[in-house]
Amino acid sequence: MFGFGGKDTDGAAPADGQNPRQRASREKCWESRDLFTACLDREKIVDAFAQEADVKAKCNAENTAFERDCIVSWVNYFKQKRIQDYRKIRMMEEAEARNAEIQKKYGRA
Repeated sequence: MFGFGGKDTDGAAPADGQNPRQRASREKCWESRDLFTACLDREKIVDAFAQEADVKAKCNAENTAFERDCIVSWVNYFKQKRIQDYRKIRMMEEAEARNAEIQKKYGRA
């Protein structure tokens, strides 16, 4: 009746145990997220929160679709994760550069 118990509203259980509407909505969210992040990459925008004016000017359609197709907590999570991933990559690049300098200084290859 209310969609509880792993059955669709017509009473038939989905073959893989998931509600197909939920699966489809997640896939739509991920598709919108990917289009949004591709736009951010293209426009060199890392922090969609701090660079909100740039997002609205350059990726407004993608951001609107992303926010429409995903729940708010997922939108915030994916935007924050982008910032964290960027920081992690930068930190690793800086560590590799310092390591290369040390190896060059002390003659190790």
